[in-house]
Amino acid sequence: MHHDATIIDTILPRLSTRSLGCDSFKLPILVHILDAGRINVLERVIEVSAKIGLCVVLLLLAGCGRRVAKKDLTLPPLMIWAWDRPEDLRFINPASTGVAYLAGTVEVLHDGVVRVRMRQEVMQLPTHTALLPVVRIQSSRGHAPADVTAIVAALQRVAAVDGGQRVQIDFDARQSEQGLYREILKKLPNDVVSMTALASWCRSGSWLDSGQMNEAVPMLFRMGHAVSLERVRLELPECTTSLGLSMDESWPAHRPIAVRRIYLFNPHAWTAEDYDLARRRIEAWK
Repeated sequence: MHHDATIIDTILPRLSTRSLGCDSFKLPILVHILDAGRINVLERVIEVSAKIGLCVVLLLLAGCGRRVAKKDLTLPPLMIWAWDRPEDLRFINPASTGVAYLAGTVEVLHDGVVRVRMRQEVMQLPTHTALLPVVRIQSSRGHAPADVTAIVAALQRVAAVDGGQRVQIDFDARQSEQGLYREILKKLPNDVVSMTALASWCRSGSWLDSGQMNEAVPMLFRMGHAVSLERVRLELPECTTSLGLSMDESWPAHRPIAVRRIYLFNPHAWTAEDYDLARRRIEAWK
């Protein structure tokens, strides 16, 4: 029995969860072996391997109390939104500015049918501009249940125009659609997904508290006059590194310390003057 246990201990070293980002502890593999009596070594290896696999799965599901760090989207600190209209952006500095452009719209019709509408207008850009395709999801109020797989396929189809390496989803999901949105996010690789978010989604315990995206961009504009920017709470980690602001509205008095990327909306086509003003506002925003 001691010989069998030694062989198994050699084949299956004790698992340290430090590799999973947790405090180290040892899984008692040999305890199971010593209590089981003599048994075929190969069968025991398979059984213990299965137990280890189960433990690893449970540890990953639990997250060991911490979120797993995701890769950065490798985008510049300033991203300007370019909606579906003619845009001549040859004046931007691609070393510090990228473009999040509307690549297409996924429509969920009243009967639940999914339809795709691709971008129609042309953009002019300097070479080496970092691009992030944005997919807008629009849905009819009270629509029939939609096929999540069809929506995800439509999203991937639109994102594929830029190689499909990353995508930003813009979906003002109603409360009744938040479950649908959660299912959509589950089917996409979370390290390449950026999403716009209502500020209320960024509170701790909200439906968005799922870690199913790389970045959530709180939209701090078009919030209504009754909402004070200074009282907005951005508590989820995914909501703290980027902000969505508009050129025609005020910004919070102070720039949050953790923000490393700003997305800027302009209600009309961008001009060189708009761009210069945006950079000055960001430089002065402390």
